[in-house]
Amino acid sequence: KLAEGVAQVQDFTLAMHTNFKDVDFADDTLSPTSKHPTADGWDLTWSYSDLVSGFQIGMTMPEKLQPGPLAGEISYFAPVSLFFFFFLMFIITTLRSIDLHPMNYFFLAAAFFAFHLLLAYLVDHISIHAAMIISSV
Repeated sequence: KLAEGVAQVQDFTLAMHTNFKDVDFADDTLSPTSKHPTADGWDLTWSYSDLVSGFQIGMTMPEKLQPGPLAGEISYFAPVSLFFFFFLMFIITTLRSIDLHPMNYFFLAAAFFAFHLLLAYLVDHISIHAAMIISSV
């Protein structure tokens, strides 16, 4: 951290070598003045002869994506699509004079919620694609 607020730095050089390719810079930080790819990462250099800035120098480390929040959002809004599906089924079966037993609706709802519960559980343990396929079967 250079300083609190705005700071002045003279003859400043910072060299950083990373062993990963996914480099990102946080909001309100200075990007490097030179960036060169290497076999396993990057060589980053911040070099300033005279710098007056209120921004810091920083880099965000790569993180494994967490699919849990996505699965949580999908499961949170699952009842909306289920009720929409039941509404359409009710209209179509009424228009075509098809009699469905109420237990059919119960089994459809149970399968629907079982899919979302299994997806929300599996997505933390395996890839989201495999979890979607397993939950769908």
